Amino acid sequence: LIRKYGSAEKTMIKINTELVSILEEHRITLQQELSEVQSGTRLLTEDDFLGPETRRMMKLNKLKRSNDQALIRDLKNDEYGEFFPKLEKKIREKRILQKRGEVHQEERWRKRRLRHLTHQ
Repeated sequence: LIRKYGSAEKTMIKINTELVSILEEHRITLQQELSEVQSGTRLLTEDDFLGPETRRMMKLNKLKRSNDQALIRDLKNDEYGEFFPKLEKKIREKRILQKRGEVHQEERWRKRRLRHLTHQ
């Protein structure tokens, strides 16, 4: 973004120069934080913004230190990832059954209506 909006033709627009200024300040702050983490002067905690795999590894390391084997086993299994696909499959199956029931009801109604019309 800095390269895109900081080019010579784009800097003619005031908002672009303000955006580039903000982005450059933010980049400097991020670089400082990164160097602090890499040097070890700043330690990341569980509350810091981390990806799901990093958070999972931090929890696993914490549990290893506490020696809670049951929780460690649960974290390693990671069976939670299968929950939502199974739930979605059940919902799809239920919808299919509902649609079949609706089609069946409509067919019965048509047959009754046809019988009624042919007997008149």
